[in-house]
Amino acid sequence: MDIKTFIERMKKGDDALLSSPVTCFVGRANQPVFFSRLFGRMPFNASVMSASSCDVAQAHGQLSTTFLGQTQCFWLSSLDELNAAAERRWLELLKGYAGPNKVVFFLRDTQLKQVPVGWTVVQIAEKKDVSLIKAVAGCFRAGLLDPQLRAVEESLSAQQTLSLDAITLLIDYVSLAGDALPDFLDSCIYDVLTPDTPFFELGSAFFARDSHRFFEIWRNLTPWYQPQFWTAMWSEQLFRAYFYVMFRKSGAFAEAKKISWRLPFSFIQRDWKRFDPDTLRRAHRRLTALDYELKNGASDLGVDLFLVRFMSSPRSV
Repeated sequence: MDIKTFIERMKKGDDALLSSPVTCFVGRANQPVFFSRLFGRMPFNASVMSASSCDVAQAHGQLSTTFLGQTQCFWLSSLDELNAAAERRWLELLKGYAGPNKVVFFLRDTQLKQVPVGWTVVQIAEKKDVSLIKAVAGCFRAGLLDPQLRAVEESLSAQQTLSLDAITLLIDYVSLAGDALPDFLDSCIYDVLTPDTPFFELGSAFFARDSHRFFEIWRNLTPWYQPQFWTAMWSEQLFRAYFYVMFRKSGAFAEAKKISWRLPFSFIQRDWKRFDPDTLRRAHRRLTALDYELKNGASDLGVDLFLVRFMSSPRSV
């Protein structure tokens, strides 16, 4: 089923909604803001069991028992947060899971072939759908009036896609805007709709040195932010990457895990092997100098030049 059908059935209190012990939301990217709201309205006793912080053997024991015969619904978050080995262990567990509880999680659509026939699959498309905005608002008890929906629809006329996280945030802002809604839609709506996902994709392409994909995303994102934002962002990424590579090469896995926050998953999993710490250190030093130059009147083309050189040869920056 699609996500709108799932939401509408949930609003009606459909007891058969989670008829399968395993329900898998499938889409291009995890939607943590939306799911945090949705899970609070699941028609079962709800518990969070993050797959990224729970051992599979321990989880199996908890999933296999009930308290006084009451069914619980466990939210595992996104399996994409795991490394390949951990994701494989979780999928093996879930493929054989038959209850007595319910398990719900997100899986990237590239992994759809891993989903067995018996699971309930909820497809998440990011194509703009105003009726989905209305359904989500009703589900979260933030019903929007028809004039508000029409104003939102007009403001989004040029928008082709709309993620569930963006819809959730948009509903919050529209509900609070009141008489200031026209001003919000004119000046602020695209600040809400610019998602974090492209930044992770941009970072993945950056460290993979996939210049075609990188500059395609970069072209769409760069007009929205000042050059100083980009020097700060890339400085942080290179700073974390430097220490991550250094810790991994020295076998300090616990320290590497601590510093990996906000680094792209593809870098943590494989692309870190493409770099040596000294290369990342020099790139970070160049960005620090570039930031100083920008704050003293230099052209912002220096950021583009830095990225072109990094894509062609990281040692040349």
